[in-house]
Amino acid sequence: MVNRTSRSGDVIGSDQRIGAYDTLRSVTTWAAYQNFQEDTKGTLKVGKLADFVILDRNPLKVEPQALRELKVMETIKNGKTTYTAGDGP
Repeated sequence: MVNRTSRSGDVIGSDQRIGAYDTLRSVTTWAAYQNFQEDTKGTLKVGKLADFVILDRNPLKVEPQALRELKVMETIKNGKTTYTAGDGP
């Protein structure tokens, strides 16, 4: 959504790019609203479900081309850590 590039690096619809903040909102706040779940999902608020990841860098502060290089450090689902970087077989 931010870069709109194919796997081969071709730009697809550069006029349809959106910023990182709106990209995050599209898969959180706006997705919950679209599914009539905004009372229980979509934003971090007491009483709402909050499945989320902790990244190694702030996606709002990196260059758009660096977004694909962000690393997931931890995943939290239903209030419990389900993944921590370095976990493995």
